[in-house]
Amino acid sequence: MKIAVIGGDKRQILLCDELEKKYDNVVHIISSSNLREELSGADVVIFPVPTTRDRVTVNCSLSDDKIPLYEIENLLGDSLVITSGCKFKVKNVVDLNSNEAFLLKNAAITAEGAIEYAMQNTELALLDSNCLVVGNGRIGKMLALRLKCMCAGVTVSARKSVDFAMLQSLGINSINTGNIKEHISDYDIIFNTVDSTVIGKAEIENSKKNALFMELASAPYGIDKQYIDSCNRKYVLAAGLPAKVAPISAAKVLYCAVCDTIDNNL
Repeated sequence: MKIAVIGGDKRQILLCDELEKKYDNVVHIISSSNLREELSGADVVIFPVPTTRDRVTVNCSLSDDKIPLYEIENLLGDSLVITSGCKFKVKNVVDLNSNEAFLLKNAAITAEGAIEYAMQNTELALLDSNCLVVGNGRIGKMLALRLKCMCAGVTVSARKSVDFAMLQSLGINSINTGNIKEHISDYDIIFNTVDSTVIGKAEIENSKKNALFMELASAPYGIDKQYIDSCNRKYVLAAGLPAKVAPISAAKVLYCAVCDTIDNNL
């Protein structure tokens, strides 16, 4: 079986190492040269996580050479295509964003990495910090629980009544995401997990001057970066944390998801 791994970061390098232990022909493509030859005869084509950041080229931090998505799509043929958040017009495609186990494991690594980055970028101990987690999705839930275990003051913003009920049952404070502006001055660290703008000019202006803003969401992000930069506030863009803080663990999560997908679809 021939497996082609395209683009990515250190996770893809480690993924190839693991795949080579199980499959006899694994190629890692990080440039647009010889695409046709390298994809020829591939039974499985594995794209990075996320597959693209600009919707035009493959996400690849390992090379300066851009790999156009449209060029690859024309070469996929009958391959099993494993993607992450990107649609291809081929008959046999599986999006890892529909794999809940994969998403939950990545969320756990992201939550750990967010805490690591926060501790590196503030002079406060977490036990002395009031933290706001914007959004109660997978990452928000896991981050809030870990911060609470580290004795930080934790508040989560949400919109649904079921989320408020769950947060109350866990002993975690909550506010409505639509009312962040009225409460943001209470917090030392603001973690955003929402991928649409929820922290704009009004929220930033109402925050503490030395507050740390951490962006955990994917583009187009939830914090107005242009305005926060103009205010000279502390801001950390921390997207793609699994590959940055725990590439070995992240690669293991990806490997398990890839192998399950191959076993279930070939």
